[in-house]
Amino acid sequence: MDQQLQSYIGQIQIGEEQNYKNLTTYPVLLKRLSLLDYITLDEALSQGLIEIAEIDRDGSVPNG
Repeated sequence: MDQQLQSYIGQIQIGEEQNYKNLTTYPVLLKRLSLLDYITLDEALSQGLIEIAEIDRDGSVPNG
């Protein structure tokens, strides 16, 4: 594995589980300061950076 990626993965830790009704999530935390800059979904939508659309009029749900 690439040394830089291996170093990054080594600094990730899983936080304490968060529960709400029948949903459980686990925060993924980075032990060091990240230089990545993020925006929220609302910001991306309002700036026209992303678009969310149905596949077609009826949508699509995988059957399994």
